[in-house]
This record gives sequence, C-alpha cells and structure tokens, in this order.
Amino acid sequence: MKETVDQNSCDLITKSGCCKVEAVVTVDNKGQIYLSKEIRDKFNLDKGDKLVVVSMYKNDEPCCMNLIKADSFGNLVRNFLGPVMEGIIQGNDQVETIKK
Repeated sequence: MKETVDQNSCDLITKSGCCKVEAVVTVDNKGQIYLSKEIRDKFNLDKGDKLVVVSMYKNDEPCCMNLIKADSFGNLVRNFLGPVMEGIIQGNDQVETIKK
C-alpha cells in the first residue's frame, strides 16, 4: 500500500516516523502554553528552563515547530557545526566534512 502524505504537513515528520504526539496544548489569551506535570516530568523540565523553538518550512510557509531544551540545543549545534567549522578552518571542502 502506497503511503500518502498530507500536502499541508511536514514531509520530514510524516515520512520518518520518528515522532510521537505527546500532548495537545492550547495557547491562552496571553499567548502562553501550559505543559502538564506529566510532560514536564517526562522531559525533565523545571521552572525557569529555556526552550528553543525550531521551525520547519514547506513551500516557504512554516508548517511545524519543535521545542528543544536550550542546553540540549547548544550541544546539537556544536556537534553539527563543530566539524563543519573545523573543516573550513583547515581548508577542507564543507561537503566532505559533513559526510564524516
């Protein structure tokens, strides 16, 4: 059976199968969202923790957003950009650095 993809959804999420709906949240009249204690505990979120909003685009329109703990996001950026920057500094081709 051929998989169909909603034209309004992010292809990355629908094709990868890597994601799970954990909760549905509502934006209140102040523009704030509430994360239940269950979700905060599951993701080890404490009062004052910073979250990075990472958006994904399809056809130049935002289609998805992810929340990533700021301290985890820093590690993701370092792990991705570190080898790229190292390659640039050493004069290597960026594409070859990313393939490692």
